[in-house]
Amino acid sequence: MKRIPPSERIREEVEQFFREGITGNSEESITGMLLRLGAQRLVQEALEKEVTDFLGRGHYEHHGQETAFRGHRNGYVKWTPVSRHDFEATPRLA
Repeated sequence: MKRIPPSERIREEVEQFFREGITGNSEESITGMLLRLGAQRLVQEALEKEVTDFLGRGHYEHHGQETAFRGHRNGYVKWTPVSRHDFEATPRLA
């Protein structure tokens, strides 16, 4: 499965809306749906651009040897357990 940035999914949803119109039992107006999708796309593209600028690499690209590692796109946080109670036992079903 190809990984697609969220802004591309929203763009595809807008294009589908223009091709097919409102589908299903939607009580949302055409104007309301266009405004919602437009606002979602605008905010998502701004966030993706900001993260790309901060990390210095594009979506699903690795940092090169010449650039310093600036973080993870998914918000990874290194975690160290403090006590044995930090681990929850998951029952195994046979």
